Amino acid sequence: MFPNAKGGVGDGLLGGAFKWLGGLLPNADGGVYRSPDLSRFSGQIVSSPRLFAFAAGAGVMGEAGPEAILPLARGSDGKLGVRGGSANNVTVNIYGINNASEVRRAGGQVGREVLGAIARAQRFA
Repeated sequence: MFPNAKGGVGDGLLGGAFKWLGGLLPNADGGVYRSPDLSRFSGQIVSSPRLFAFAAGAGVMGEAGPEAILPLARGSDGKLGVRGGSANNVTVNIYGINNASEVRRAGGQVGREVLGAIARAQRFA
């Protein structure tokens, strides 16, 4: 309607009007619906328009493209959203060499590998 009305009065008037209209609709943040009919779609992706029973009428999902029907949980910050799985434990074992002659041998081997890599890089430069 007002494509160039960014910021100032445009956002204030239009944003306020849409917020007021959204308050009249039975939506939470992100369009959260409670309906027994929706539970059969839980954990699925709906990629074509489908009707579902909602309140005293019907609703449509998937009308504008694929939609994921996911269980939501309220976080400690009060926001509603999808929770990921728990973190996996990672174990890193570091084995050190405490023998001086082994350190010298390993150091010499690494030095030779580094010098070889430099020589190869110089050939292709």
